[in-house]
Amino acid sequence: MKKEIMLILTEKCNLSCTYCFEHHKSIKKMNFETARIIIDKEMNVKDDIEEYQITLFGGEPFLEMELIKKIYYYVEENIGRWNKKVNIFVNTNGTLLDDDVKEWLRKRRKYIYCGLSLDGTREMHNINRSNSFDRIDLDFFRECWPNQIIKMTISKETLPKLAEGVIFIHEKGFDCGCTFAYGLEWSKELVNILKEQLCILEKFYIEHINYPLCQILNINISVLLKDKKDRYKRCGAGENMMAYDTEGKKYPCHSFSTVSLGESAKLFENYTLPIEDIIDEERCIKCQYYLICPTCYGVNYSYTGNIGKRNRWLCDFFKLCVSSSVRIQFYRLRSKKMEELDKKDYETLMAINKWITTNN
Repeated sequence: MKKEIMLILTEKCNLSCTYCFEHHKSIKKMNFETARIIIDKEMNVKDDIEEYQITLFGGEPFLEMELIKKIYYYVEENIGRWNKKVNIFVNTNGTLLDDDVKEWLRKRRKYIYCGLSLDGTREMHNINRSNSFDRIDLDFFRECWPNQIIKMTISKETLPKLAEGVIFIHEKGFDCGCTFAYGLEWSKELVNILKEQLCILEKFYIEHINYPLCQILNINISVLLKDKKDRYKRCGAGENMMAYDTEGKKYPCHSFSTVSLGESAKLFENYTLPIEDIIDEERCIKCQYYLICPTCYGVNYSYTGNIGKRNRWLCDFFKLCVSSSVRIQFYRLRSKKMEELDKKDYETLMAINKWITTNN
């Protein structure tokens, strides 16, 4: 089991992305003593956690490079005392990594990892993220962390280029963790655009079976075999994931923190999300997609003011992604020989059969 401890080092950012959900940025930043107290408190808990990930978040965390170094050195010096496996992960827009920073990271790349946000091609990225594409050294990220997934966010403006962006990221040598931007009002008129883009991606992934599916298509279809009464919680927020703001206040995840919600964040300070799924809408529970729907309680709250109530636009988009994922996974499995199929493959085939039967 893995536990993520997210430290929001700063509420400042050097970019102004069109879809940013952090609507309450400020000049606030975390000091090292606050970070040290949080890390010590989490590391000294007696539990069965096998691995800890300390995620450094912002704003843009590399605005606080000296604090990143202090946190790294503190973990390095004390990991033996804690007797736990710990790694450090930094979410970054990649624009502030000068030669000195890159050299420092390169020497420690086995112990500190960087996750890059890149919104597809140069054109797509620059539409969304302050014309910053040419300030990112993609070769450096591929050299140091070739297995890291690129975080690609899809906006209304870049949706017509979705497939081109995903393919671009794959051809650059990365896996693609694309998601739809939240905090925006997606309209039904965009559904047909998504259909066209998914058709292109289906063809691409069927022809390139060794590429891992991008996030919106990487759906565990076998979950459909479960009973709907199994109302498991879909994320670890507040359980094996928590976020601390610049002042050291704790939230279930960064979506509930002050930089995202402002004064409303007080409602979720030290808040514990229920262990069970908290979606109580009858239309959701009866839906055939219920067990595989990627619920985010933070997204729910930002749209509806209720952590258990989804925004309806997500339904239409997700159903299209499921249909495409089913077709891709079916063709990929069909290309295998019978003796190559494992238990997971058989479960996926059974789930696909169930899905096809239900939808015909």
